[in-house]
Amino acid sequence: MYDTIAIRHAEARDLEAVLALLCNLELPTGGVREHFRRFFVAESEGTIVGCVGMEVYERASLLRSLAVAKDRQSRGLGSQLTQYIITEAARLGVHEIVLLTTTADRFFRRFGFEKIAREEAPRDVYKSVEFQSACPTTATCMRLRLAPKSRD
Repeated sequence: MYDTIAIRHAEARDLEAVLALLCNLELPTGGVREHFRRFFVAESEGTIVGCVGMEVYERASLLRSLAVAKDRQSRGLGSQLTQYIITEAARLGVHEIVLLTTTADRFFRRFGFEKIAREEAPRDVYKSVEFQSACPTTATCMRLRLAPKSRD
């Protein structure tokens, strides 16, 4: 039987656990501290078992650091975290979400992300550490366009 997992906004006390999780999965940690206020964690019985974050720029955001502990993978938690961050980006009025991945392009296609040339990404996301140095230039760049909120 699986235990209950709660997804919540990350708190300062979660930073070290998130960094450890990312390191354990060999994912980049550059820029995490600077953008931690936009991270969410999946917690089970007081333990961080997953995370996802975003860096918000003008009209775009960079989805980053989607991670699920190895013993929790293949149970749908990555999908839950991805949907959570997409919903949060839409709530903030983000027009498009961009990401870089070396292994998960098929996973992100299920959410509507499309592969794009790195040069097609919004210029403001180029400010991120992920674009500058953390992710290799061979990483696949993907984009999800979000419908703008109507102003009723």
